[in-house]
Amino acid sequence: MRISELSSIIAFYGFAPIIIGLFFGNMILIYAGLVPIVFVILSLVFEPVQGIEVTGGEKIQKVFVEDSVKITRTIRASKGLGLLLIYEKLPEHFELVEGKNVTVLVKMFQPVEERMEYTIKCTRRGLYPLGEIDYSVRHPVGTMNPEQGKVNLGETLIVEPRCFKIRRVPERQQRSILPTPAESLIRMGVPTTNFRELREYNYGDSFRSINWKATARSIHVSGVPTVNEFEREGHQVVWIFLNSGKRMELGTSIENGFEYAIQAALSFAEFYLDRQCLVGFSIYNEDRGLQHFTYSREYLRSLYQSQGVKTLPDLLPVGPRASESGDPKLVYFNLYPDGRRKQFLKIQRILQSARIGMSDFNLAQSLQLVKGHMKSTTPLLILITNVTEESAVKLKDDLINAERFITRIRVPRKNLLLVNVSGYGLAAESVEEQDAAKVMAIKERSLLRKVAPSGAIILNWDPSSKSLVDQLISRVKSR
Repeated sequence: MRISELSSIIAFYGFAPIIIGLFFGNMILIYAGLVPIVFVILSLVFEPVQGIEVTGGEKIQKVFVEDSVKITRTIRASKGLGLLLIYEKLPEHFELVEGKNVTVLVKMFQPVEERMEYTIKCTRRGLYPLGEIDYSVRHPVGTMNPEQGKVNLGETLIVEPRCFKIRRVPERQQRSILPTPAESLIRMGVPTTNFRELREYNYGDSFRSINWKATARSIHVSGVPTVNEFEREGHQVVWIFLNSGKRMELGTSIENGFEYAIQAALSFAEFYLDRQCLVGFSIYNEDRGLQHFTYSREYLRSLYQSQGVKTLPDLLPVGPRASESGDPKLVYFNLYPDGRRKQFLKIQRILQSARIGMSDFNLAQSLQLVKGHMKSTTPLLILITNVTEESAVKLKDDLINAERFITRIRVPRKNLLLVNVSGYGLAAESVEEQDAAKVMAIKERSLLRKVAPSGAIILNWDPSSKSLVDQLISRVKSR
């Protein structure tokens, strides 16, 4: 540690009387000047606090949004004298609920140990480093400058998005609005009652499937019986599309539409995965227009072929390469339909680091990428977005376009759930703003009725007034 400015001032005022005393031969001034000088010299004998050790808890902790975490630190100092100031930096957006993340330790002649405990509330999802501790050592007399230092415990706090536990209404007299996806039509599986076609008899076919009337008409031509072919029962498929456009950020930095949309996407994924459905997931960006892309045909062809698309669509305009080094990388987030816990963890991992504008594809382009995985299926499409006047027309066209990728079945079934996450209530603070938010909510409902195709289920959710579960319960209908 360097000598402080205070020591220099004391020494100056000590030498000044000595010089004057030597000039006039006054021993009293000389003795008076020696007092501060001796004080500074003796104070330098005492070493400041040394041997600082800080220990913490677990290296990795996993919690959910809105959970409270208790942090405990043990500070030890074994050598020196003075004051030790300890401060631990908290992650941004976190709330200090109880205790303090700063403490002062007084070190005398004996080793000292002290515990620092405080509780924080995890208000936002993400991956946050913990254990970044700054300390400052103060000399007991102040004749040396404070010494700054850092200790990194290397701890990590993983805040996962909270998942609403959606459950079906068990009463028979009530009906939930959550639809069940239709079974995929595959070549192998349990036969259903939906007739598909007539075909010639093959070895292994059941005699009960023989159509005797059709056989009587064609036996003289083919020489073999004719059997009824029925559709095969496959897995139920659900596709979740999450909008990451700028509009989804309406609200505060902690509570906004995008954060609640992430919770809704994770909740729907868990709900349908628990019911043995195959769930696919895709993030798109409604702000990405066609004019943003000019890529070479070779790059687009390789990109789409890697996604199982054989022909190059006209959704992306083809142009010269953007630079000599090649085409810039297009960022997309698609998880193809899969089941079980593994798929839920994959979706959760993507949503853990999801941010506004993270995708380079709009909804039409995302549908084009995954259309190969929608063939021969009748998936339930769940679209989580925020509908505005600017995006209403384009969204309506995209929804009509999405119906072309879905295999039609004879039994009418609702295969689209449109979830509108309203952020006006989250952004409103004053009474006037809350009244304006109610007016905008009414306008949103009229827009949703215009945008959604016939047969679609509309869920207009205001997170500031109801949770997702409460909103679904309020839509439960009596039979």
